[in-house]
Amino acid sequence: MNDTLRSLPLARLHTSPDGGLTGVQGWAVPATFGNRAAEYRQLIEGAALLDVSFLTIVRAAGPDREDYLNRRLSQKMLAFAEGEGRRAALLDSVGKMEADMEVFASGEELILLAPPVLRVHLRSKLDLYVFSEDVQFRDASEAMASFALIGPKRAEVLKIIGLENPAARDRRFVMGQVQDGPEVAALSSELFPGGVVFMCAQDRGAELWQRLEEQTIQGGGALCGWEAFEAYRILHGAPWYGTDLDDGTIPLEADLLQALHFDKGCYPGQETIAKISNLGHPARKLVRLRFSHAKAVAPDLELTNEAGAVCGRIRSCAAIPNEDSVVALAMVKWPQREPGTVLSLTQYPDVKGIVEALRTDG
Repeated sequence: MNDTLRSLPLARLHTSPDGGLTGVQGWAVPATFGNRAAEYRQLIEGAALLDVSFLTIVRAAGPDREDYLNRRLSQKMLAFAEGEGRRAALLDSVGKMEADMEVFASGEELILLAPPVLRVHLRSKLDLYVFSEDVQFRDASEAMASFALIGPKRAEVLKIIGLENPAARDRRFVMGQVQDGPEVAALSSELFPGGVVFMCAQDRGAELWQRLEEQTIQGGGALCGWEAFEAYRILHGAPWYGTDLDDGTIPLEADLLQALHFDKGCYPGQETIAKISNLGHPARKLVRLRFSHAKAVAPDLELTNEAGAVCGRIRSCAAIPNEDSVVALAMVKWPQREPGTVLSLTQYPDVKGIVEALRTDG
């Protein structure tokens, strides 16, 4: 394991003699707690708990917070209802992504949630064009502990510990208090499909984790490592900025329509988004590929179409437990986007994958 990777604040609670660690955008996280197949099954059928305290969390305060973000981000940021959440992107002048985030309304603040790769720069990017506006951005990443509970039985765990489901009453964010425990924010994040992210003060993180672990396991669920979640994430077509998306990506290439608003007024990159939407399509498309018997599949490998021309590159991949298949997210040229298209690894021409629809129920 690379010594430059940062450790999770609660790494001492995640010791596993069999699982080891893996790197996720600069952080060392548990790869598995010993049974990757069982962890994956809990994601699909039960409840699986992950420590995701590496997430980027920025709080926006001040009376101009909505107006300022509305002028900077790709999604409408005005008239938030309490508990509402919206996906948004920060774009450059030609429509390429500088950041991908979710914005949630919480009292007198907006809470911005983003992948860990954005922790260093997100606040400074948001601060860049603040002049006379009364808005303040505070990086709260180090102050918070964050855990994800994923799977169809997550609601049972929520009920046991006394927290409301954030999906209730069409909301994506709720505040509550664990029975005899800390105050907790529970939110429904697109980074973790089918899951709930819990956030609490860092000094209460161990207490919350132990309570969640106890109730998850008592309910038949399990702790989950990143290897199982990565397969689940890719299968559900949930791209992460810094892994599948970067500063060369236009949101339309990844079908991030939920991050775009087409008639809210001007914002950086709007002209590109409007032109592509009204006059044609992007030059590339993020797709899901499925390979059989493919140990050679790895991130950043080139893809070749049936005519022998290089047409794309793998962004992320993972083996599906108990299946002889590997799923991958790849950025390919537009003509290769259709489900059923066969693509090969340029380096290993005999290794072929079939394009599938990006988002399915798994």
